[in-house]
Amino acid sequence: MKSLTVVCVQGLANRLQVLTSGLALAEHTGRRFAMLWPRTPHCPADFADLFSNDWPVQSIKMEDIPARSSVYSRCRLRSDETNLVVQDATWLFSPRETEQNIAIFERTKDFIRQLQPTSEIQHEIDAFRSAHFHKRMIGVHLRRGDFLHVHPHSSRNTPDAIEAVDLMLETEPEAGILLCSDEPPQTHTETQSVQFAGVRDLFRQRYGSRVVWHAAVSLDRTNPLAIRDAVTDLWLLRNTDCFVGTTHSSFSELVIVDRDVPSLIVDGHSQRYYRIVSLLRSTGLLSVLHTLSRRRHGRRMTTAEVIKQLKSSLRS
Repeated sequence: MKSLTVVCVQGLANRLQVLTSGLALAEHTGRRFAMLWPRTPHCPADFADLFSNDWPVQSIKMEDIPARSSVYSRCRLRSDETNLVVQDATWLFSPRETEQNIAIFERTKDFIRQLQPTSEIQHEIDAFRSAHFHKRMIGVHLRRGDFLHVHPHSSRNTPDAIEAVDLMLETEPEAGILLCSDEPPQTHTETQSVQFAGVRDLFRQRYGSRVVWHAAVSLDRTNPLAIRDAVTDLWLLRNTDCFVGTTHSSFSELVIVDRDVPSLIVDGHSQRYYRIVSLLRSTGLLSVLHTLSRRRHGRRMTTAEVIKQLKSSLRS
């Protein structure tokens, strides 16, 4: 029987993307499936430490990872290779490339819904929901951590996230807000150039006690307990009714990939962008643009969407 072996050395959300899409791909192509799960600085916890699913996930040392097959992602569905070995950091096929891919991705969503945290983690999730969730909740994920280095642009998205939450509160005025972020406690010397503010303080100042967050045992991703905290945050966010996430974050993507909830994925912007916004606001033009956009599209739009429309109009 042909086999599909997948490997991911990146973080939790990347691994869950590889795992669930790998299960769906193997099922569709009639291959025996296995995932190799090495402990790395990005994810130092084993699959069994986090989830109770009896799936073919094997712990392995980095030095024992087999050589990957030289098969491009677009060829994985029709590969004739007997023992296909894939190392990746995201979905193993383009989810929307063809009707066939769309169907396999629907099966991937089934596997995502089947994921079950360990009883200990699930107890923590249930206890937090019971103690802190309102009847309706807005989930917010602001990715920081290594994004301060690899995606500093996206790490400047706090103002846009707050605007997105304000927008959602117009239709959910009584909602609570669950804020999840791997923000470090202070700015380190190597990130001095990043415009960095305490997101929890900013959200608490603006929204008061309706903002809650799950207290992390550790923000050090090399600590296995930090990965357990990440599972808790992910499952709590997947139980919210609206969502604001971070561009480029696989974690944010997993929150909503199989759920039909209102969502906005927000990016950061340059200082020039914020100067333009400040100028438009001070002259009253921003309010006019918001009004015109709302009339045209039948809904209130974020400032980023309004500015994008303005730039498009100026180019045409």
